[in-house]
Amino acid sequence: MSFDRRQHGQQKLRLGDRSTRNFGWQDSCHYDLELLYMLEGEVVYRHADKLYPMQPGDSLFFDADARHGPHKLRRLPIRFLSIISYPRTETG
Repeated sequence: MSFDRRQHGQQKLRLGDRSTRNFGWQDSCHYDLELLYMLEGEVVYRHADKLYPMQPGDSLFFDADARHGPHKLRRLPIRFLSIISYPRTETG
């Protein structure tokens, strides 16, 4: 698995190692909005109690305060873009 974090909360993830076939992904939960855009491979992505099959060109926009993460890797390697919108904080 490789991880590349960019500015503005953009992340590009690639899952392709043979060890990920028996995937034990730790679900994520944070107080933001998130957009996933599939670039390569096929995955079943879980958000709360729903499963979403995804393939290249698919996108998923969701409130990230529910448990979410890859549920099943169907075709490796998996590569997707994750864009996270952090809440604006007032200073002053």
